[in-house]
Amino acid sequence: MNKINKNKNPNPFISIVILNWNGYKDTIECLQSFLVCDYDNFEIILVDNASTDGSVEHIKKWIAGTSFKNIRIIENLDNYGFAKGNNIGIAVALENKAEYVLLLNNDTVVDKHFLENIVRFFNDNKSYFVATPQIRYFDKPEIIWNCGGKLSDFGTRKYFYEDRSYKELPQNKFFDVSFITGCALIVRSEVYEKIGMLTEDFFFGEEDFEFSLRLKKNKISAACILDSVVYHKVNSSISKTSDIVIGKIFINYLSRFVNLKNYMSLWKWQLWRYLYIIYIIYLLRTRHKIQLNPLKNFILCLLRYSSTLKGTDKATFDKCINFDFSYKLEL
Repeated sequence: MNKINKNKNPNPFISIVILNWNGYKDTIECLQSFLVCDYDNFEIILVDNASTDGSVEHIKKWIAGTSFKNIRIIENLDNYGFAKGNNIGIAVALENKAEYVLLLNNDTVVDKHFLENIVRFFNDNKSYFVATPQIRYFDKPEIIWNCGGKLSDFGTRKYFYEDRSYKELPQNKFFDVSFITGCALIVRSEVYEKIGMLTEDFFFGEEDFEFSLRLKKNKISAACILDSVVYHKVNSSISKTSDIVIGKIFINYLSRFVNLKNYMSLWKWQLWRYLYIIYIIYLLRTRHKIQLNPLKNFILCLLRYSSTLKGTDKATFDKCINFDFSYKLEL
């Protein structure tokens, strides 16, 4: 990768962007874990996505009782979704001349050596510009959620070491990855300046997959840092949006289908999506026990809207995720 400076400060300034939406209890627990962090050259940019549960007041009250001096709170006027909310924080981080920007889910807790080991990795490995820590389940702290993953040519990603004990990890300090979840995404600032920030075509979900595709396209090296550890309350964010399983599944697949239109030729995309639909039908019938009528409506709507949409905005997200497909969805 050219035009990127490899001579970095050994004690770099890191901006940590944390997005909150109606989740102040999780956010406070996340912030609390930074109080014992053994690396201190960082700031936290907390972006609130127009919470309605008094989050900002609760968080400010908690901060007032701590020794934190390096937190900035940005209060959005609307719920802008994951990508735009984080992009607002990233823009502030770049203005503040951060050398690294870390996107971190509010429903995480970090290990005390988390930042120190990130910095050590980048100082020792100048050819890498993006990384993820080892991410374990919060409620099963010895079990790995993922260590990054691999993008496939079939439009999917496979997590590395998913649902395995951390004791099974290799002894080496890191390994290459081509997919990084937005849960914990560490980026050298110049990468955002070169390829842009998160896509705002999707209200929630898919933005990390698209960003990983851009990294791969631009041949930007990424790694999982195995001695940097985060504990994640998996699915706590999406669980707040709806209880309708089929709606959550639909918006995920619709976003993926729309996304890959931009990365495949038209004939390849058409062939890919029909082949993928066979897999979706199998999955919905066997794993989720979806009945035939909602399954038919699901598939017809997926084909129709993936052909016409250029993204999945907030209105589309809200409508899809709360729909049970007992009849055809109208967008």
